[in-house]
Amino acid sequence: MGQYGRQQPYKKIVVGVDGSEPSLHALRETLRFARNEGAEVFAISVVPPYEGDLRLFGVKNIKAMLREPCEKALAVTKKAAEEENVSVRTLCAEGVPHEEIIGFAESHGCDLIVVGTKGYTLEKVFLGSVASKVVGESTVEVLAIPAEGRIGWSRILCATDGSPWGEAAVSRGLSLARIYQGEVFVVSATDLPQELCEEVPAFAEGLARETRERVENAAARLKSEDVRGQCLLREGSAYKAILELASEKGVDIILMGSHGKTGFKRLLMGSVVERVLARTPCPVLVVKGTASHRKGSTLP
Repeated sequence: MGQYGRQQPYKKIVVGVDGSEPSLHALRETLRFARNEGAEVFAISVVPPYEGDLRLFGVKNIKAMLREPCEKALAVTKKAAEEENVSVRTLCAEGVPHEEIIGFAESHGCDLIVVGTKGYTLEKVFLGSVASKVVGESTVEVLAIPAEGRIGWSRILCATDGSPWGEAAVSRGLSLARIYQGEVFVVSATDLPQELCEEVPAFAEGLARETRERVENAAARLKSEDVRGQCLLREGSAYKAILELASEKGVDIILMGSHGKTGFKRLLMGSVVERVLARTPCPVLVVKGTASHRKGSTLP
């Protein structure tokens, strides 16, 4: 059970660390959250593969040199854990960073992966980051925390397009709101080119009707499950609607959904997730719509 005897949504959390300020901030937020929840924390740093031969440049102990940043990151991790009075188990892995982080989370039965992000001016820069690959390919829920973001559950924004993955995000948001006595804002946006609306009005009207029904159904769920909140319909760019509403309502966290094991090209709502992740100042919880196949094991 978590703090005050309430339900514990996350019991085993793994956070990726690389020594950067964003990852250190994400780590500290994770430690504080885990302390309140009584959750286990694992920190993993990854030494990326190197196929060249640095001996040509006079480097003798190549392996030790490559592991040094990893070891430093984990040393900082242990110090931060001591300061927060939280126990953390650390691992320096070798391989492709996002694959090692995801593989560890899935094989150790973790409920949540935490990654730090920073502001990106271009989505293509974010898409090349380890964080984006973890979010896009993990079957475990991922919490992406930007440099100034703080973990909070008082005001939760759930974005949905009516797909099973969007609805999974709404369900998760309602569950978290019940646990933390929070307020939920559900948003769905219609984003149709003006030309399409003019040329195929029946299609545009049908899509608008579906979106209205989606919002009405969400409102009914809030009422039936006794969760405080609002359901809103917005027109225009979906990612802009999400970011604007998050700012307008002062939300603590944004929930969005994805398949898992599909990469960003097939994430829910296409480029909407990546654009929100690249621009938002608050944490984003990416909820996975498929069940994870996890095997319990112990740290090596």
